[in-house]
This record gives sequence, C-alpha cells and structure tokens, in this order.
Amino acid sequence: MLLLMNSIKYFLIISMLYSCSSSGIETNHIFVSGPTDAKMLFKIKNAASLGVKNIIINSRGGRESIALDISEIIENNKMNLIIKGACTSACAQYLMVAASKVRISENSIVSFHLNSFGILKIVRTEDIRIFNLKEIESNSNRAKDLYLRKGVSLSLLENSTYQVEPICIERSQLGEKLINKYDFWIPNSEYLSISGFKFEGFWPRNIDEADHLVNQHNISGTKYKFGSNNKIYLKNIIQNCR
Repeated sequence: MLLLMNSIKYFLIISMLYSCSSSGIETNHIFVSGPTDAKMLFKIKNAASLGVKNIIINSRGGRESIALDISEIIENNKMNLIIKGACTSACAQYLMVAASKVRISENSIVSFHLNSFGILKIVRTEDIRIFNLKEIESNSNRAKDLYLRKGVSLSLLENSTYQVEPICIERSQLGEKLINKYDFWIPNSEYLSISGFKFEGFWPRNIDEADHLVNQHNISGTKYKFGSNNKIYLKNIIQNCR
C-alpha cells in the first residue's frame, strides 16, 4: 500500500512537471508570479536543479541585482521564458535577454525603464555623486556582460533609461533617486529586432493597443512612452528636485 502511494505521488509530480502542451514550449514548466526577489530566485534555482526548462512568468520586476542572479540561472541552464501577464522592468531587461527562447502571450505587457547601465552613463556625464555607486557599477557590469554574451545591443539598456527622461535628482537621508518624466517605455517591435532582443508572440502595434494593455493590467496613474526610439541627450539637464 505504501509503495502504491509513493508511486502515485511520484506520478503526480512528474505529471505536473511534464504537462502536455500543443505548442511544446510549455511542457516541463514552472510558474512564477511576483517581484524578482529572493523567493523567485530560490524557486527558479530549485526548478533548474530538477531539469525544468520552461518558466511561465508574470512579474513587474524588482531588485536589479537579484534579477541578474536569476538571469544567470536562466542562461546557464538554457531555460525558456513564457510571458503571461506582465514582464516589466528587470524582468524584461534581464530575464528575457537571458532566456534561450521567449514567447509573449496575447495581451501581455512588456516594458523598460531605468537601469544601472543607463544610470551610470548619466552619473558620469553629469558628474553626479551618489551613495550606492559601487552597487550601480557592479549591476552595470553584469548587465553589460549579459547583453554582450546574448548579442543584444547595449543601446537598449541606455535608451531604456533615457527614454523615460530623468529630469531631476531627489535627495533624502536614504540617498539619491532619479525622478523621471515617464514611468516606463514600450519600444516598437522593429527597434527591438534591430537591437537583437528576440522574442515571438504578441507585441502592441500602436499607441491604441499599448493604451489598452496599460488599462487592462490596471497600471493606473502612470505616464509612459510608446515607440519613440530617437536618441535623447540629457547633458546638463539633470538638476536637484525642488
């Protein structure tokens, strides 16, 4: 009886890991939802150790350094990413880049914004002193190495920061924070293709479809930019917030 129960339990676990799918990419998968934090890192690391190859994800980003840790696991284990819901911020900028294959499900939203690589460019251009410079430099170097390994243009990292248009620096006892004109940026698919950012599946074709996504995912009270890929120069415009 005990042997039978163990056999059933084993069968259920294997069935969950190797669930059937007509597309093939979703077999042998794990589902993660929430911020790119220590919990997500642990879950994906554990899944990779079990041989899971596909991650179904819904995340609006989180801590950049942990997202880079997760990206290393995804890249080293040749894992795929299926976006169902959202993949924004660090999720888009690192996890999607690290994946062997990426598929974006219908009506899912992907967006970009500030990152350490772009912030470091601003810091050096504007001669800004910030308290967490070492952390930013470390994240920037790791992000740069990831993009170079995966053949994605570093201009995507830089433009993701510039396109949200930082306008001033807010200083407090906790440190410095860049304040932006826009909260996030959704580039057009043509720009992503030129940049080497590879994916298959859904992407908004125009501002109306982008607006629909923002409303559908209840991203209220935000300002965003869609499809503008022109180079933005920020020289000498970053000032202290009043």
